[in-house]
Amino acid sequence: VSGIMVMNYAYGYGGEMSLRVKGTPEEAFDMLKRFLDETGLKCSRNIDSVIASAKSSVSDSRAIYNYYQWNGYTVNTDEGIRKATVAEKAKYDAMKALYNNVKNAQIIEFDINSEETLSNMYFAPINSISASDGKLSGNKLSVSSLDLTISDTFLFVKDEPYRVMIALEDEGGAIVHLTQEETGSVKFADEKEFSVSGSNFEIFLPKLDSGKYRVVAYIATADGIRSSKAASVKFESVEDVPTVIEDSEISAALDESGALTLTYSKCIDVKTEITSDKTLKYDEFKQLVCEAAFKHGTPDEESLQVLSGEEYVDLTDNGDVEYGEYRIRYNLENGEGVFGGYVYVTYAHPTR
Repeated sequence: VSGIMVMNYAYGYGGEMSLRVKGTPEEAFDMLKRFLDETGLKCSRNIDSVIASAKSSVSDSRAIYNYYQWNGYTVNTDEGIRKATVAEKAKYDAMKALYNNVKNAQIIEFDINSEETLSNMYFAPINSISASDGKLSGNKLSVSSLDLTISDTFLFVKDEPYRVMIALEDEGGAIVHLTQEETGSVKFADEKEFSVSGSNFEIFLPKLDSGKYRVVAYIATADGIRSSKAASVKFESVEDVPTVIEDSEISAALDESGALTLTYSKCIDVKTEITSDKTLKYDEFKQLVCEAAFKHGTPDEESLQVLSGEEYVDLTDNGDVEYGEYRIRYNLENGEGVFGGYVYVTYAHPTR
């Protein structure tokens, strides 16, 4: 005890006490609580709630320090900070290049006040769309070929190449653009009706907010700038759903025309995979699992378990960690309260 002060208030006597406690934060909290209990002192606040909140803050701070990632790297070491900074500079350089491309792009001259311009300030509709061998398998969309035809070509530029893009459309009509490889392009020849086709589409679904999304396609420039309205893509089969992407579960439904609607919903338990061409040591493996759990909340480092038979049992440090099924508990506090779940980890060799 480094100091005690007692004061006389209108409602009676009150006091303050300064303490210095050695040990880790957890040890200090426990010794403080034991000291108050043994001396019979009472605090102006509920000491149990104060200590519980403080322990939670320490746990969250430790998790942030150990597992927070910037540009894909943990920043609790100088090397991690260096790599993250290099990645940040690369993003800046890419944005600078994009800015220069936009600044130097071709400008189409037209009169903004003309009736023709005002009547065409929208994306023109697709006249017809045909698709073959559309399939959803787990979290992968695949379509063998797509053909879109449009007759309103006011926004199209002669001799410029255009391509077909697959996207998701939410219930409000907003388009969620999807990353996809080159699938072919067609140059616009200033014809009255323009058809664009693509083949061998393979797209992995992204993590999205909860809601319903329709799978659609539209015409875009060669570098992906949208140039038409979107139309539903016809699918023929759906398999291996519901599926889980991070903390979202995805279910799917086909209507009588073949239009595919995906429903994203919140999932507390999460599935992920860790691959390595060599078995990892216990500490290396635990670090990777905690980093995966930190994407969803604060990992409980002491809850790492391995599937043994039909039950999960605590994983102990026995050197190398064998390939198999694992899980770790995580907790998350947000405006809706506190919830938690398990991150289930499949640990496997990349070629198996």
